[in-house]
Amino acid sequence: MKIDVLQVGPLMVNCYIVHDSGECIIVDPGGDFEKIREYIDNSGINPVGIFNTHGHFDHIGAVNKLKEYYGINFYLHESDVFIVEESASHSAFFGIKEIEVPKVDKYVEDNECHNFGNVSFKVLHTPGHSPGGVCYYFESEKSVFTGDSLFELSIGRTDFPYGNMEKLVESIKNKIFTLGDDAQVYPGHGEKTTVLKEKRYNPFVK
Repeated sequence: MKIDVLQVGPLMVNCYIVHDSGECIIVDPGGDFEKIREYIDNSGINPVGIFNTHGHFDHIGAVNKLKEYYGINFYLHESDVFIVEESASHSAFFGIKEIEVPKVDKYVEDNECHNFGNVSFKVLHTPGHSPGGVCYYFESEKSVFTGDSLFELSIGRTDFPYGNMEKLVESIKNKIFTLGDDAQVYPGHGEKTTVLKEKRYNPFVK
């Protein structure tokens, strides 16, 4: 399995192209459709789905065009659908051009597994930053995509009306920190880290 990251959109979201055996999933395509399309097409890999860690506007800006271009489904936890539906007004509030609001095609649920190529991954529901926040864990690769739940030495915002600091810390401790100290953490913004580093040094999770 190979993991490539493209920083996209005005808020520099980490869009991950995770591929294996000629197939890939797109995680959090926050914008810059052409940049993502060009990378995928030049790599000669076949996208099989868009899997978002949550529904915030800065993570979904390229979803509609990718859905249309590749004919693939958009996956999200059901509890974040309302955030997607309000994403145009949210982006305008932050002074960013309104995005195309995508329709969620399929819901992901806690502990369910998905497969592509020769790899599989598990959905971990990690509410707190948003009600439907999830992580995607590839056990065979000891890699987890955490979106805005966990960053290098930081965590996602919880000052939104639907955010919850207590729930987020609980999610990190019970769902992410239990994956093993050697697990590689791929966040929604910034540099990758490890579970061990965050256990030891993250000031928000003590």
